[in-house]
Amino acid sequence: MKAIAAVTDANMDLHLNLKSNLPDGRKLLTFIRPGTESGLLLQMIKDLPFKHVSAKYLPLSRVQIFAAQDQSLWLNIFVYGEEKISPNFDPLIAGARILNYAQRIQSGEFVDDDTHPAINPLFEREGLIEYISKCSESFVARSNPQRFLTLRLLYEKV
Repeated sequence: MKAIAAVTDANMDLHLNLKSNLPDGRKLLTFIRPGTESGLLLQMIKDLPFKHVSAKYLPLSRVQIFAAQDQSLWLNIFVYGEEKISPNFDPLIAGARILNYAQRIQSGEFVDDDTHPAINPLFEREGLIEYISKCSESFVARSNPQRFLTLRLLYEKV
């Protein structure tokens, strides 16, 4: 952060690409670019090094996108490679917030609120636990419960 502040204070454009390896073998690519003009994110995605036709292909597993409030800077993080499922992964613990939210939906707590998903058989506890157990622990633990259930509905459509 000090380096970014120094470059900004010197009135220079910051173009920075960082590559690192995570302990579990995944690759982390961080791109920092000045401005937030239209098309910049798409250009970064086109410039990503891993192509699906390559023998060295790693699947893109996470994207985090950040923009400065003053629109002066993008910081985007791309994670490649599959996250290993922990042998100690307990879907009841990692998914507790999701299961609680789903139970509240199923009980009708949000029935008159269009900002929440509607009651759905996919949100029944046992089926949801089975689905959660197929996801990575970090995805389950970090997901917003409402967004997780929305993704669950989309997954079923596919």
